Amino acid sequence: MSSLFCFKALTPLLNAKYARTKFSTRLIITRHLRFICTPILGYTPGISASTKAIGPYRPIRLITQLKIQIESNLISTQLVGSSTGAISINVAL
Repeated sequence: MSSLFCFKALTPLLNAKYARTKFSTRLIITRHLRFICTPILGYTPGISASTKAIGPYRPIRLITQLKIQIESNLISTQLVGSSTGAISINVAL
């Protein structure tokens, strides 16, 4: 049995344009979070710690498959600045 996980970054969703709403919240600094189903821990100054929650923001489903065939894969790492790293993993199934 194999497991496949897909985690997507919030940055592209936060940079997207959304329709203007009738109200705005002052609880969170990143206003576009109200359009995304994610915990606001770390985004509410004065209420929670400034450390943002890391991990999936939707339920995780286990999909059982008898056989998985990997067509191609590419893994690359990059150091951005002196303390930030990025890992890019591309897998075609």
